[in-house]
Amino acid sequence: MKGFDPVDLSRYLRKEHIKLNLNIVEARKIEMEEELLNAPDPDDEDYVEPEPPLFDDERIIVDKNLLLEEMVSLISDSPLVKHEKRLLKVIIDREGKTSTGIGSGVAIPHGRTHEVRDFIMGLAICREGVEFDALDHKPVHLIFLMASPPDNDTLYLKILKNLTQLIRDPSFRQRLINCGTVDEAYFVLKSQV
Repeated sequence: MKGFDPVDLSRYLRKEHIKLNLNIVEARKIEMEEELLNAPDPDDEDYVEPEPPLFDDERIIVDKNLLLEEMVSLISDSPLVKHEKRLLKVIIDREGKTSTGIGSGVAIPHGRTHEVRDFIMGLAICREGVEFDALDHKPVHLIFLMASPPDNDTLYLKILKNLTQLIRDPSFRQRLINCGTVDEAYFVLKSQV
């Protein structure tokens, strides 16, 4: 690409910071099934008919903060992360200013903070897509988390520029979404250098 100076994203995104099939919706469905199993027996004489649910499975909206918590947790084992909860607060506060769901099924939640020692990334791939308040109002399938110390402007902006260039390519996005293993996803990222 013209004017494109590629950065090896795999230098900042380790395999253990990639999660395939992130499915918070599925986890919520399991919780709901457990609630149903523990629900009162309709044949019991003290049984009271519950109110109908306001939402069915098709209308559950994933809590964005829960998703961000999962993403921060994904990278928190790294020695580059000083304090997981404070990093999460920075990411949530940044997301509160304006959504980082940039469209085309991609979100790039990010923050610049002293809660990390150096630039670090995480990636979650969610085939089903999750609601993220994206600019195009469509579900997000690829979530790239970025965190950097505040004094690392040059690297931060270079990686953000490179990442946005890569995700403009629909075939790149689709290859990542279709990955069956973390190794595959890592290979797709490394092959872009």
